[in-house]
Amino acid sequence: TGAAKRPTNPATGARNPGLFTPEREAAGLAFAKRHHPELLALLGPLAAMNRAAYEDAILELFTVSERLAAWQTRDPARHAIMLELWIVQSKIDLLRAKLLQSPSPDQAEPLRRELRVLLDRQIEAELNRQRLDRAQVEARLRKLEEGIARLERDRAKLVENRLKRLMSL
Repeated sequence: TGAAKRPTNPATGARNPGLFTPEREAAGLAFAKRHHPELLALLGPLAAMNRAAYEDAILELFTVSERLAAWQTRDPARHAIMLELWIVQSKIDLLRAKLLQSPSPDQAEPLRRELRVLLDRQIEAELNRQRLDRAQVEARLRKLEEGIARLERDRAKLVENRLKRLMSL
């Protein structure tokens, strides 16, 4: 037996029927326009050639934009890093596709150089994400150490206060 298939839109074959809406399409296109215009330029022809793939791509863009918007309100520093990671990965994917089209050696070498630059940017962004993670863990550890020190320092007083509260009920 095979794995269960994802439901598809019978009209287009898209993998997420009911999720594709004009509002999500507008949001996904706006996100691509703002952060990766070259990708946006590919979406128009894709819509005409393969509607299901277009809808899936738009929904992915919408999902990424929503996830990033949540980071922007909760953790602006993480948002910036995650956005950079998405932009770089998206550009890497496009360059890889261009390279797989078997360009001539003269065409391939500039693409490879550009790919190296993007891969370096990707590693820098990953380093930044890990540095941010480390800083946040260190801050959390400091708070835990302060809490432990406070409990140890005030232990007898805390026991007495809790005993008084229990006895006054």
